[in-house]
Amino acid sequence: QASSTMKAAMCPFDVIVITSPDLESSHAVRDLIKSSCGDFSSLIQDETLRNENAMLASDGTIFISSCDPYGARMGSGGGTIAAMAEADEVYSQLMAVPPHRCNGDGITINEQYKEQMTGGPPTVLICHAGGESSRCPTQITLGKAWTSLPVIQRELSCANGANVSKTGIVTDVSNPTSLLISALSEIFVGVPKGSVVVAASDVLLSFHSSSTSKTIDFQNIAGDEEGLKKVFGLAVPAPLETAKNHGVFVLEKSPSTSESKNWGIQYTSKVLQKPPVNEMKAIKNPPCVFHHFAKTQEYESDANNSEDLMAWIDTGVVTFLPHAAKVLRESALIQLRCCTSRGLEDMYSERNNFVELGIEKRQKVSHLESHEQTVSGQSLGEFAQTATLKIDLYSDMLQAMQTGSTSLNHFDSSLRRYLEKRCVDDASENKAQWQWLFSEFSKLKLFTCAIPTGSFFHLGTTWELADFLTIGASHFEEVPEIALRNDTSSHKQRMRSFGNSIGLVRRSGTFISGFPTETSRYSTALNSVLVSKSTGSAIGEGSVIEHSFMNCPNSTIEIGERCLLSGIRMNFNGCSSIHIPSGLCLQMLPLKK
Repeated sequence: QASSTMKAAMCPFDVIVITSPDLESSHAVRDLIKSSCGDFSSLIQDETLRNENAMLASDGTIFISSCDPYGARMGSGGGTIAAMAEADEVYSQLMAVPPHRCNGDGITINEQYKEQMTGGPPTVLICHAGGESSRCPTQITLGKAWTSLPVIQRELSCANGANVSKTGIVTDVSNPTSLLISALSEIFVGVPKGSVVVAASDVLLSFHSSSTSKTIDFQNIAGDEEGLKKVFGLAVPAPLETAKNHGVFVLEKSPSTSESKNWGIQYTSKVLQKPPVNEMKAIKNPPCVFHHFAKTQEYESDANNSEDLMAWIDTGVVTFLPHAAKVLRESALIQLRCCTSRGLEDMYSERNNFVELGIEKRQKVSHLESHEQTVSGQSLGEFAQTATLKIDLYSDMLQAMQTGSTSLNHFDSSLRRYLEKRCVDDASENKAQWQWLFSEFSKLKLFTCAIPTGSFFHLGTTWELADFLTIGASHFEEVPEIALRNDTSSHKQRMRSFGNSIGLVRRSGTFISGFPTETSRYSTALNSVLVSKSTGSAIGEGSVIEHSFMNCPNSTIEIGERCLLSGIRMNFNGCSSIHIPSGLCLQMLPLKK
């Protein structure tokens, strides 16, 4: 289990929803949320939380482990509406019944939390876990959002007068979801009440360099009606070879890290989806690419050194400020209710001529589903598969919004192109929903908050994960040659810098023993023991051993270079040697009768 890495300060979000690919996964990660995403040491009365997947942290933040309702696949946009609707429902229930806490003197009302819950809808953070990690099979059980990452929990030091010398470190096992919540909680201090922030938790983000501790500048937005209508994405600089596989923001002005003020929000000139490198280089006035001088942290456009050419990459973090979030909330009640749990239940009841209202109707729907009975030959789960609308947050919602390169002067032609791209014609049953979506979201303007000190890593494949866990943890020592093969020096430097920013290390609670130091020091081991003391035993450079044990007395263990081993256990008695070839991903599980 990972332990808490959240900061002690009050979280800026009232509700944090963490989604999973399916219902089973959402139940399985509850303990991970409790152990790594917040402080849940205070006790509350069970009847306070009516949602079995909702948990209340000690600072009053509500955590919800969720998934798309009834097994429907509704995309990141539909999933955002579903998660937000669930967050609002749980929050409103707690407003009606303020939580009780055990503070050592008995059960009392949490007055601070009661005061926090007044003043409109909640501020919600939604962390989408992504897909089922098919390109990184060792993480397929819960997804890459819960990948184990060994990090520094705290440094041990001893003081002698005015001098302080480090004597060691205490490591912990964290994960991308915990690190993302912690990072966003720091920079979203002061976010207006009622905002909805959406993020992808299968990526790694870092926003600060060692010398900066800025936040997003919300100071001029709170009393501005137009400002509260803004939708903005978070952007960080990334090499063009990385940017070509993601969304890219084109800005009128690239900010400099030399500025002392907090990060501002500016109108977006253009949004590109997975643009080729040549396309990014060809865009001028304003330019898409700029030159990143790593030493001075200054940014200039139209630079000559192509290796250091950067673009503003979309981190996947999108913020709907309160008035823009109102559009999401209204859509969940009427036009896009097919993306919410309650909406699907209502539609199913209406379809089958259940006219009862309120609790009685819901009990009937629940009864049908729990007993797998059907009406008109279709269960609620089957109905949800066809009734929902699959909406992508980025290509459907954000693409409909206004930027500096779009205009509402040609609304009809823009709507026609929008519908054509989604294969919507006059005969489509969901044409009215797509028309409404474009009509409402095209009224919103898309802004960008560019963070020059930020960095972004996507752990898409097993090789990318293994490289990050070995190269990213080597910021204080020489990087092994095998791990650097086929990598550019700038990519290695960024990976090491990012690893340093989150405190990534190569060891967690390990006891490696009988392996040559010259090779084992360049591998990463999490909760392993290993121990084999045979003279031929070796761990190849750049290899990762996730949850080992082995022991293997009098046996030779040879692990090749750049391997990723997961789930290894047992003693392997009677086995004279174990050889794992280089470049192999191996998942081992014990079979029980």
